[in-house]
Amino acid sequence: MVISHIGTWFKSAPFLVCSRFFAAIVGGYVFSAIAVSLLAAVVPLPKTDSVLLAVSLSILVYACVFIWVFSVRALRKVYGILILLGTCQALLLAFIKGWL
Repeated sequence: MVISHIGTWFKSAPFLVCSRFFAAIVGGYVFSAIAVSLLAAVVPLPKTDSVLLAVSLSILVYACVFIWVFSVRALRKVYGILILLGTCQALLLAFIKGWL
């Protein structure tokens, strides 16, 4: 009986909206932070210029991820793509920096 109430709670509109906001805010922040680090590492400019360019573009990346989270229908797809792309970016960054 309690399990059926939990199942309906996970499908309720307030939970789905809060989950999307969590994915947009936290997931977007993590995704854009990894993207900025990766971009600063691969741009063939002097170190200060590449960091400034990457930080400037981070605002755009974060805004795009935030908008994208609310435009996708399936919440599982949102979390899956954020986790998959974030992991790929982190592994690529670790490979480029020589951490692996």
